Amino acid sequence: MTPLPEKRPIKSRDDYLEYAEAFNAGNFEKYASFYADNMTRLCVDDHYVVIESYQVFRGQPGIQPQQYGTFGEISPGKGPVKHVVVWYRLNKDGLIDQLHLNELQIPDDVPKRSEDWDTKFQGTKSK
Repeated sequence: MTPLPEKRPIKSRDDYLEYAEAFNAGNFEKYASFYADNMTRLCVDDHYVVIESYQVFRGQPGIQPQQYGTFGEISPGKGPVKHVVVWYRLNKDGLIDQLHLNELQIPDDVPKRSEDWDTKFQGTKSK
């Protein structure tokens, strides 16, 4: 089994763009480094990438707290935890041309807010 690459958090727009570039180039080792260890499933073929995972959303510093539909409130450093399946459809060049997100029910023992997630999993965050 191939070990997972060292974790790389997305802390800025440039970090995200680096992730997206690696993803679009099919550089699995590089883009996988941006995923948490709790990534449940990742399936890839020539037409789709499908990911099932827990996504921890946090507002960027300086944003005003806002309600985002079913996501609830997002404020600086805080936000919801969602259990999702994300479908990325790839075009003939392997670039993402559609994205669909399906939300799944979160089990009772899984935290629903980022601040609770941090408390439960303290010490297991990506570096």
